[in-house]
Amino acid sequence: VDGTRCPPVVFLDHHLCHAASAMLVSPFERAAVMVVDGASEAHTTMLAHAGREQIRVLTRVALPHSLGQFYAAITAYLGFRPDHDEYIVMGLAAYGVPRFAAALREQVLRTFPEGQFRLNTRLLDFHLARDRIFLPQFLQLFGPARRPEEEITPRHQDMAASVQAVLEETLLHLGRHLKTVTNEERLCLAGGVAYNCVANSRLLRDAGFDEVFVPPAAGDSGAALGAALWLTHRRGGLSAPMVMRTASWGPQFSQAACRAALEASGLVVERLDDGPLCEKISGELAAGKLVFWFQGRMEWGPRALGHRSLLADPRREDMRALINMKVKLREPFRPFAPSVLEERASENFELVGPSPFMLRTDGGQSTMKGVIPAVVHVDGTARVQTVDRDSNPRYRRLLESFARRTGVPVLLNTSFNVNEPIVCTPQEAVACFLRTEVEWLAMENLLARRRSPSSGPEG
Repeated sequence: VDGTRCPPVVFLDHHLCHAASAMLVSPFERAAVMVVDGASEAHTTMLAHAGREQIRVLTRVALPHSLGQFYAAITAYLGFRPDHDEYIVMGLAAYGVPRFAAALREQVLRTFPEGQFRLNTRLLDFHLARDRIFLPQFLQLFGPARRPEEEITPRHQDMAASVQAVLEETLLHLGRHLKTVTNEERLCLAGGVAYNCVANSRLLRDAGFDEVFVPPAAGDSGAALGAALWLTHRRGGLSAPMVMRTASWGPQFSQAACRAALEASGLVVERLDDGPLCEKISGELAAGKLVFWFQGRMEWGPRALGHRSLLADPRREDMRALINMKVKLREPFRPFAPSVLEERASENFELVGPSPFMLRTDGGQSTMKGVIPAVVHVDGTARVQTVDRDSNPRYRRLLESFARRTGVPVLLNTSFNVNEPIVCTPQEAVACFLRTEVEWLAMENLLARRRSPSSGPEG
């Protein structure tokens, strides 16, 4: 429109872009690569062997045989939104027993040699499931579909446990085949199914790999970065490896912009240097207060990682109920996640290596289950984020302050939002804060609270 010359359009294979989004930002020189999602142009799964110079495709699985669509269809069957609420099903699975897994394996999703599987779409069709249409034969096997407003029963919990078990088993089938044909010690995962952090942990634990890397935006937003990286690489533009150690690639706003948004809403605002800010907030958290934490560049991907977060004390048994009452208004069975100082993670969790992007689950150490109950799921696991010394200095300092005060180097960390996308701008953050009963809002070095009814114009 303005006369700017557009570069020529380049077509890039969707799954190769996913593979590049993981391999080219991983700490590995060579790795096995597994891409699993709903669908690409014509495929749903790709297994590859990659170095920083080349991604060699080994195996593909074509539509309609899709693990992503399998899980999404069961998500719809359980009354949740397909392609959106799969993480709810993953959390619900811990409450059930997989008594439907055998029928799912035999009738719906079967594995075959050489890293192959087949989805019986004559019994479970994703496209019909999106419209809440389920075939009579499927309903005869598993019972009626749950309506969204219907109570969740043990049968629904068992179905969630069953679909999770079958997904994990199928991914293990793929992972073990990939391990055999590549003989690599390291695995890169990408695609929307790589957001299933329980399955990721199963692959790390049982598929034979020593390390697994999952980028913070494993889904299609990550494929956009992968496309840029892959094309730049093909044109010789990647002069040095880029290892992704932080997810803070989103927009950032000045302290002045934050202050303007806070003061326009009539909040009481105080500026504190990093040390006093973290001391003040750690004290409020230890006293049971909730804090919205808005710092630096927004996270890239679906996880809040200490840039757009709601923080709380993990030691309180009632903290999950308190957050759901004051803020989240979400299903009580969904777990909250812990952030922990990286070098002290093994004191609290059965952790293998760092977990900066909260994309796997780890068991809680037996000595800690009674200490941090708000962040340990019913099955004894936690979706851990380890915080190193460099990626998020102010959040790191807050964790250190809380550890000095309480002896516990862990905070409950969930996303800064209420039934909406994670907030991005200062205005969105303030609007969300005002809709909740959270006591404090920290934006950069500014600490804000509501004006008390008895306070004068100066607060």
